Amino acid sequence: PWMTRHDGVCWAFARQTPSRASGERPAQARSLVAGEPGWGGDPERRRSFGERGRRAPLEDPSRRGLRRLARRTRGARALFPALASALALVAGAARAQSPPDPSHGRVQGDLTLVVGAGVTVAEGGSRAEGELRVRYLESVGLFGAYEDGPLVGASPDPRRALVGGLEVRPLFLFRWLSGYETGGARLDLAIDSLGIELGAVAAQPPGQALASLGGMQAGLAVEVPLVADATGPWLGLHGGLRWSEAALATGTLARPDDRQAYLTLTLAWHQLVIAHVVDVGDEAPR
Repeated sequence: PWMTRHDGVCWAFARQTPSRASGERPAQARSLVAGEPGWGGDPERRRSFGERGRRAPLEDPSRRGLRRLARRTRGARALFPALASALALVAGAARAQSPPDPSHGRVQGDLTLVVGAGVTVAEGGSRAEGELRVRYLESVGLFGAYEDGPLVGASPDPRRALVGGLEVRPLFLFRWLSGYETGGARLDLAIDSLGIELGAVAAQPPGQALASLGGMQAGLAVEVPLVADATGPWLGLHGGLRWSEAALATGTLARPDDRQAYLTLTLAWHQLVIAHVVDVGDEAPR
């Protein structure tokens, strides 16, 4: 059954599907035509429905337009989920097929800034240590460190020391450009961190001023990342020997601090930045 409202009159119809093969007319249609009891049996009701009841009700133009639009866009609506699924599959396949970064983030910038703190253990005693480092392409850089014994309640000899120098890491560019990386981020980063450190030392013996005792140091260093990326926290181990100026000049060891072994353990943050140092001297194409 269905209803529609037109010209202020509410029309109600009950349709029954006839058998097309038998040519049977619906019962309600027979009642309207032949005056049989039912919808059309009452003359008053026949007059109410009359000829209008046999006419097809007028359809709202807006509904007709919506149905036409729905028919026209049926194919697009069916295509959209399939297209979205296909794009999702392509994106997933692209992510799965994209090769890992063998540099592990080390070529995301040309400079690496390092800020760290730790402790230095030497023959004369222990000192708290803070350091700053700047590296170019993770291969060569400068470092500076400050060591302070009284800061941790110790009385080492020397009491304090300033250290600055050059570090060289020869393995990274060679292994990366030659394709010798293992694929394990932490292992590759640790292997490529092996380096040589050469620097000058300005020490403060007990009872003297800072930098009253000069010297030099030579050592090795290795670092291990705590995350699988070049940017992040690292543990560092630096060790070597320090010689005083007198020991270097005379070749003899007259004082205990003329030659000392040292070992420094640090926790540092490495941050790669784009400083465009590698672009210096480049010219834009014409």
